Amino acid sequence: KPWRHRSKRRASTMKLSMAEKLARQKMRAEEKELYRGLIEEVQQLVRDKAVEIRERTGKYTAQYILDDIYQMPRLSVGRKKAGPFRAYVSLEMERINKDVPEGEPRKKIFECMGEIAARWARLSPSEKAEATAGRVEELEDRKKNRATGHHNVALAAFQDTHLTFENVAQELQRLNMRTSDECLLVVVRADTTHFNVPFTYRISERVDEFMNLAMKVSPEDFAKRLEGYILSGNKVNRMYYKNFEHHITEQHGIIVKNWPLTKFCNPSEIHTSTEIRILINSWTSGTTFFYKMSLLEWEEWSSTHTEAVQRMQEVRGQPRDESPPTAPQPPGDDEGNTPPTDSPLNPPIDTPPAHPLPSPARNPLTASTESSSSGGSFVNSFAVTGANGMAIQTAGRTRKKRSDAGKPRKWRQTERLGERTEV
Repeated sequence: KPWRHRSKRRASTMKLSMAEKLARQKMRAEEKELYRGLIEEVQQLVRDKAVEIRERTGKYTAQYILDDIYQMPRLSVGRKKAGPFRAYVSLEMERINKDVPEGEPRKKIFECMGEIAARWARLSPSEKAEATAGRVEELEDRKKNRATGHHNVALAAFQDTHLTFENVAQELQRLNMRTSDECLLVVVRADTTHFNVPFTYRISERVDEFMNLAMKVSPEDFAKRLEGYILSGNKVNRMYYKNFEHHITEQHGIIVKNWPLTKFCNPSEIHTSTEIRILINSWTSGTTFFYKMSLLEWEEWSSTHTEAVQRMQEVRGQPRDESPPTAPQPPGDDEGNTPPTDSPLNPPIDTPPAHPLPSPARNPLTASTESSSSGGSFVNSFAVTGANGMAIQTAGRTRKKRSDAGKPRKWRQTERLGERTEV
């Protein structure tokens, strides 16, 4: 092609032999491995420092501190200083929005920029300096306050997720315009302290049709279920109403909040249609929900539950378990992640933002003592709470006592089978 220009290869250029190519390839691999090792050492050092900060402050988790550290580059303020024109725009927008009535939408900068720029161009240099006197320093002070102010990790994560999702969605839309490719994008949070709701994006309705045909759910419902699966941090194969504290709360750190009935039991054990309707409406409206405790709340619950069980054992005359309670461990990466959604009522998976557990009116130790002394096998440790914040008693299945409990057992040898059997 005549418009192309290609320079001739220099005669002094020599091709590398196969041995030289392999040597260079080996050298590049060693350099890359060394670089990755150094990066891993730095990351491990940062993780160790986050654990040290967690131990010294005792306020935030190590993951929260790591998120705060890694978000710092996004919060760095640009080096560009506030100029006179920016100060003039700030003053003009303040003057324009001053006359806007309360409750009415305020004017945006892009709506007034043309008019403000025209007025700025008509001013002389002395008038510009006089009009912006003091406002430039004020804008610099605001920038410093934003740089050194308190950083909200959850809010920064929400903004980061929202902006990144919008940018990715725009890129996918441009890809569809170029290639007609279809896609489905789903983004859900992995921490209950974050604020973002499940995001879904698809190019056309064909994706909705496929989801309804193949999975019998819409993309929004799929995103909600995925969020519940990720947020739970555990895989619960079935729902337990008997011994709920042991099978669900103690193992997975999940409790039930705002149970509307006086008794926590399987819905199949409810005998009145009125209570069934109350329970269904409470689940579908989101009033009753499964709550995933944070690690600190889980540790506090485990300590309270252990004390309640030991108190009940003392009242029954059983020996007290002096072994220290084991602190609950966060779920590993190899575990599944799904909340106990296979309840017959199939409650919604929307998890509300984390908030402190309500303070009930009764002491869990007293409640467990009263329940055990009345002949039942209840351990009241706030695994299930009612609408008023008080704990709902959960029943535990008690084993039948052996008829020969406490008696020495005799053994005899059977001549026919030659094995030891109990008399």
